[in-house]
Amino acid sequence: MAKSFELVRDITLETAREKLPLLQPHYEAHLLESPEEIHEARRLATLTFSALGKIDSAELGEDGVLRHDSFLDRSSFFGTFVDGEMSVTTRLIWTPDGTVEDLRLPTERIDRDKAIFLKEQPPGTVAEIGALAKVRGSSNVATLKLLREVFGFADQNDIRYLVCGLEPKLYPTYNKLFGGALQRLHDEEIEFPGIIGMQVPLMIDLRHSFEHQKDEMHKRTLGDRAIGFFVRNYFRPNVESWH
Repeated sequence: MAKSFELVRDITLETAREKLPLLQPHYEAHLLESPEEIHEARRLATLTFSALGKIDSAELGEDGVLRHDSFLDRSSFFGTFVDGEMSVTTRLIWTPDGTVEDLRLPTERIDRDKAIFLKEQPPGTVAEIGALAKVRGSSNVATLKLLREVFGFADQNDIRYLVCGLEPKLYPTYNKLFGGALQRLHDEEIEFPGIIGMQVPLMIDLRHSFEHQKDEMHKRTLGDRAIGFFVRNYFRPNVESWH
């Protein structure tokens, strides 16, 4: 309960900083455009996952990034900065003419009806979040701000569905944050190409999932309800058009 209160407090403070002209937001998140920032994001993610045993360290080059990145040319990178230093990063695998078949998500390993649904979506409407990594000790608010930036990018580019593979140990935390917004694509954990170990396959329907979250609030603990309410409202500035 104490951690729930701390997160709610931090979200409230950051929201106030964003809205009051005299206050500076503590976290600054944006789409990375310079080669230097993109390389920094790739290096942070690669070293993080290498240390966790999620990728083979033999695949790393001398510059600290993967020697062969099959999805680099279809990735947009994002970062959250604190005092000019990158704190959290992620990538969105997507192109305007791409489909779910161009992503890492192994559709042959998820529920058949959901695979068919995703394959039927028009080009450019499905994207994949990947390589979410953060510096040790980074706040969950920094991660939420990053994800809000990604969701805003998705909204601007008419992306309707986000898919991802999430570490099983992280699933309870993200389920607490987003509740019914997360839809499992398979009851069991599955393997994703290039990632060592099992992942929870998930999807977010950007135009409807947050409405479903509201309907499920009564099923959750008081602390989870508080977190869900504040996360929902924190994302509202970027997702009003989704409702």
